[in-house]
Amino acid sequence: MSYAPFAITPGPTGATVAAGAASANVAIPNGSHGGRPRYVRLIATGNAHVKLGGAAVAATATDMLIGSEPVTVTVLGHTHVAAIQNSAACTVQVQPLDD
Repeated sequence: MSYAPFAITPGPTGATVAAGAASANVAIPNGSHGGRPRYVRLIATGNAHVKLGGAAVAATATDMLIGSEPVTVTVLGHTHVAAIQNSAACTVQVQPLDD
């Protein structure tokens, strides 16, 4: 029998950001413990480019491409997620994960 080295579960309500022709960003929601989570899950209703950073972060067409398959990323010191559409507008959901 094998065990995962750690378990992550969805935290409280996430946040959404509209990925359109211009970059937009949203603050990373806090985890259940009330502080910044170590990980977030990103998923989009279409294809979008995303970038983590500070309050002024902006995504470009060369940043990480995500779609309808969830992607888990480490937050590190970042406070916001920016998104921009790939070819059509969509919504990106940012879900804090508890570990």
